Amino acid sequence: MPNFSLDVKDRLLLLSLLPAEGDITSLRLIRDLQHALSFSEEEHAKFGIKERAPGEVQWDVASATPKDIEIGPKMLGIIRKTLEDMNSLKKLRLELLPLFERFVPDE
Repeated sequence: MPNFSLDVKDRLLLLSLLPAEGDITSLRLIRDLQHALSFSEEEHAKFGIKERAPGEVQWDVASATPKDIEIGPKMLGIIRKTLEDMNSLKKLRLELLPLFERFVPDE
């Protein structure tokens, strides 16, 4: 399974993209990926992560190191489909463009 080096922003954006509904096996994989993308107590302290307002997170960019996260083929498919659906519905946001370019192969 491929590893992806994800920074704080990538992790937060991916967490917001993961679907809340699906079949039982997909939901278990989503839960596992949510756990991998989440931040430990140590990371909160080291990166200075603070929620300023609902949906608004702040961190010390200089101290935030990327984390290697393993994403299997099923979850890659779910992430790609979500991003592709957003694109086809013209709901893709500029902040998601780097993730789209990273996870959705050029045709």
